[in-house]
Amino acid sequence: MNQAMTKKWKLKGTRATIDWEGNSFAVDVSRPERGIELRSAQSSNEEFLFATPQVVVLKNERFDPFCRGSDLLVAFPCSESRPIGGELSWRTKIGFNEEGSEELTEARADELEENAIEDDDNPATSFSIELLYSIHTDLLDSQPNPQVTSSLRGETIEFFELGPDEKLQSCSANGQLVACLIRRKGQFVLATLMPSDLRSFRVATEATESGPDELKEFNFVWDLSLDFLEKGVIRRMRTFCAVGENAERLVHLANEFYQSEVPLTA
Repeated sequence: MNQAMTKKWKLKGTRATIDWEGNSFAVDVSRPERGIELRSAQSSNEEFLFATPQVVVLKNERFDPFCRGSDLLVAFPCSESRPIGGELSWRTKIGFNEEGSEELTEARADELEENAIEDDDNPATSFSIELLYSIHTDLLDSQPNPQVTSSLRGETIEFFELGPDEKLQSCSANGQLVACLIRRKGQFVLATLMPSDLRSFRVATEATESGPDELKEFNFVWDLSLDFLEKGVIRRMRTFCAVGENAERLVHLANEFYQSEVPLTA
């Protein structure tokens, strides 16, 4: 079985960046309400993934983000001004695990990145990023009601729900949404989260942009299933995004994500 390769963040101060195939991802840990800033050749506008508006940050507050392997981590400790604290961890991966596919060695991954080889049969033609959102509190009990929001652009959008086999299947916008697949020129973006962490999933579509891109803006709001939290309990919730040229592979990655174990944190 192919072992997908990791790709490391470049951390400078409170800002971390990572690039893949013309896509640039950036996280400013002092601004978690913005999430991951995404820039791509497919859209001239800045897009955002996995913003956490409930994570309150004080002006000039100091943080100590660090990288561990392919993970970027930062803690937001509980305080008088932030009674509900936690930790954010962003994990990245190149390729995916598929029975019978070529093993993607680290040297091969570097070669693909350097030469920008576009081979539909190569497992390096996908990139995924996962947010692990951990929450805890010093309060005896609380109602955090956390959200994760995203704003992405594309030409069309396809909705998915979980089928009887617990794998993604297409559905209408009125279905039990758990994932969305956005198509844009030469690329797909799939966004989802762990189904057990979902309370509701809302998507709003903005008017088409003027200009040559003619892309629509899709705004996601994921209400997470955490309406009660007591002191001493840590709740971990996970969201996932995959980018690539093959829609079926991105769906495969999402199905793999649903079967994966919660990673360790700091």
